Amino acid sequence: MALWGKKDLAYDTGKVDCTAGGVVTKSNGSINWNGGDVAVGQVLTLATDGAGPGQGIIKSIDSNTQITLDPNALDLPGAFTNVDYEIRETPVY
Repeated sequence: MALWGKKDLAYDTGKVDCTAGGVVTKSNGSINWNGGDVAVGQVLTLATDGAGPGQGIIKSIDSNTQITLDPNALDLPGAFTNVDYEIRETPVY
């Protein structure tokens, strides 16, 4: 049984903003999270904008340009503005 999904990096186009509560929205760039590569359960990692990096598990894909992270699985030092990010698959358990 494979421990990983079919790919590691799923999506990293554009830059995002993120509230301290885990709502991630497009800041700039060409983002389309409904394009098929992004899925509920993947991990979204945010680059630091001064306070340190953050991450969370995708709970819902609300639109092409908004994702909500699971509030019970957040690791955020606060809100983020115009940062790079990566959406990755994680081990299956």
